Amino acid sequence: MFPRIESLNDLKRVIYLCVIPLFQIALGSNILHFLRGNHQVVLIIDVSVFLWFLLCWVFLYKKRFVNYIEMINLVIVFIMFTALFINTVNNGLNENGFGTYIIWSPFFIGYIFITLKEKQAIFVMSLFLVITIVSGVLVYEGLNELARQSIIQFYFAHFVYGITMVFSRHIIRAYNLIESMKKEAYYDFLTGIANRVKVNKLLEINIKESEINNNIFSVLFFDIDRFKHINDQYGHDIGDAILKELAKLIQDNLETNELFGRWGGEEFIIISRKGLKDAVRRAELIREIVEGHAFSVVKSVTISFGVTSYTKGDTIQSILKRADIGLYESKNNGRNLVTSK
Repeated sequence: MFPRIESLNDLKRVIYLCVIPLFQIALGSNILHFLRGNHQVVLIIDVSVFLWFLLCWVFLYKKRFVNYIEMINLVIVFIMFTALFINTVNNGLNENGFGTYIIWSPFFIGYIFITLKEKQAIFVMSLFLVITIVSGVLVYEGLNELARQSIIQFYFAHFVYGITMVFSRHIIRAYNLIESMKKEAYYDFLTGIANRVKVNKLLEINIKESEINNNIFSVLFFDIDRFKHINDQYGHDIGDAILKELAKLIQDNLETNELFGRWGGEEFIIISRKGLKDAVRRAELIREIVEGHAFSVVKSVTISFGVTSYTKGDTIQSILKRADIGLYESKNNGRNLVTSK
């Protein structure tokens, strides 16, 4: 029902699609309440807002006028909350307090900060506080002690809501920056899979676990046959496209216990929690999948493997050296082969 979330606008749209029906239910309940009383003006406003938000939901679902709807709704919500506050402090604060109004205040503040950029949101939030403070000051002398405490708490609460939203934005921004830096540090920019730094860390972890728990794992080291010829004949753009297509093809055929990364250039590595014989079978299967795949432009691509498994006392260097020797022998023996060491 909902779109795939690929941007902030997609996320906001999904939030609106989820929240508006809930808001409609609450508004519908309010309408039913006022139907039983003599509140025609309020009833007309509530019904109009209900129908408007129903229309908004349809437009949002169809991806029509999203930006316009967002801004119009902000104006409507701002006017509604400001008018409700002024009406409450002028007519019913001494007897009834803020009532259900206060329940929806966090939603109002959240909507401001979701819709607008930070400086704009702070301005609108400040404008709302100025209007409500002026309205409160004008009637403050006529309020009883409990109402005075309520209105003071209201101002402080909304100020805290605003500060919370500002800092929440900064926390989210910092989190996204950290995640982005992690991705740049540990993942290959071209293929999106683990890079050499990440692969080294994964190998280190597997070696330590194997030393402690006697686990077994194997390394499947492979590269693309005659990749230089592909670059020379078709250009580096096509070469990059082949690397990306190969990485996706391998990823789609990985088992749950396998880790996959790019070692560099056209060289890739798979870390598998299998013994040597099973790892060789896996390499043969992957080799056949690649050989049978119709790549874009180039059509036919083959890969050669060097496969080895962990033995007691191995280091990252010793494992990779054996795998590299196996790969070298596969190349010398005609390519498109799997050699174990």
